Amino acid sequence: MLAFPLSVITSEERKLNEEFQLKAIPHLDELYDFAYRVTGSSSNAGALLIETFRRAYWFWAKLDERIGCKAWLFRIMRNTYTSIYWKKTKKSGEVNYEDILKLYESLKPSSTGDYILKIENYNLPENELTKIISTLPYDFRIVIILKDILGHSYDDIADFVDVPIGTVRSRLYRARKMLFVSLKKYAADNDNLNNPATKI
Repeated sequence: MLAFPLSVITSEERKLNEEFQLKAIPHLDELYDFAYRVTGSSSNAGALLIETFRRAYWFWAKLDERIGCKAWLFRIMRNTYTSIYWKKTKKSGEVNYEDILKLYESLKPSSTGDYILKIENYNLPENELTKIISTLPYDFRIVIILKDILGHSYDDIADFVDVPIGTVRSRLYRARKMLFVSLKKYAADNDNLNNPATKI
């Protein structure tokens, strides 16, 4: 747990500290889980979490109560990740979605209808799933993690990433196709997974 020194501080600073501990710290585990899945590394996740909470504490007076503390913290983490990690790996994370779509169409079951991933149907270790998801471009990775892994609502995700719900749905639709292709490749390489798609 993060701790902030309480000695040699003013009563106003003490009040801020207590409020931060009460409102922000309860979200620490969930934010770490998100950070780990986004970065694919426990060390990077820890660094991202610490920097997120450092910035949140520094700018605590700017907390927007209209969106709530958790959504505000997720926004700070998203912006922190973008400024620290994403710019360094942006070029390596670029994909041609048309190529992904063609590959998806060639791999999905031949019957008509839409398909969604049922990640729980895969027999693969948690760390392997995290590695696979971490290879997705950031904008798509974040919605997969928030919706399909952590189970947040579309409304919450829209607040967290600060985009319209329609954009969230569009990114999730494309992200699932990208993940489908990655999981199929993993299945082919390891030959130990179940049927990777379930019809709606």
